[in-house]
Amino acid sequence: MHYQWFDASDDARTQQVPFNATSRSPDGRLWFASWILQSIDPDHLYFNNVPPPVHIERMIAGRRSYETGSDAKAVVRIPPLVHDLEIDYTALSLIAPSKVLFRYKLDGLDRNWHDATNRRAAFYANLPPGRYRFHVIACNNDGMWNEAGALLDFTVAPTCYQTAWLRVLSAALVLFLLWALYQLRMKQMERQFHVAFEARVDERTRIARELHDTLL
Repeated sequence: MHYQWFDASDDARTQQVPFNATSRSPDGRLWFASWILQSIDPDHLYFNNVPPPVHIERMIAGRRSYETGSDAKAVVRIPPLVHDLEIDYTALSLIAPSKVLFRYKLDGLDRNWHDATNRRAAFYANLPPGRYRFHVIACNNDGMWNEAGALLDFTVAPTCYQTAWLRVLSAALVLFLLWALYQLRMKQMERQFHVAFEARVDERTRIARELHDTLL
């Protein structure tokens, strides 16, 4: 069922008003009777077919504000160890601003779109280091979506212990420790083998000496 919702922004009195009677006149107008009388002409409804332009206003990371600017190719660089991230956005619709709806997605983290309804901010926490692209779209009061929306590219810098070279160095160090433990274990086994071998040779030498003395 396709429907169109009217509220106080459309001069409709719908809050806590039970419609006791509804009717359709011969000219096609719909009439709703309660403590007031309201009517609407379905054949002469205005449809807003202009998608609202979307704009990303700013980014707040670690209580510091970053200007996003108008250059779509600009990349905002966020320092490491930022736990809270907020992205403020808006869309222009002069007919019914309160009915503008938003969806957003963060490429590199989100798989699906988030329905933000009419909230004009997105929040993220504890983003790992990497490159991200924030995408937000909006629709007007009649459901006309601006699919292009607005984009924001930003990066979260890694700490010294999150860099690739440190990971490679750590892996090499672990391999070296494993090799050193292996060599140490081999030397211990070799030492134990020599000790056992010498003990067996001494035992055989003692037995041979006793046999020789007995024969004498």
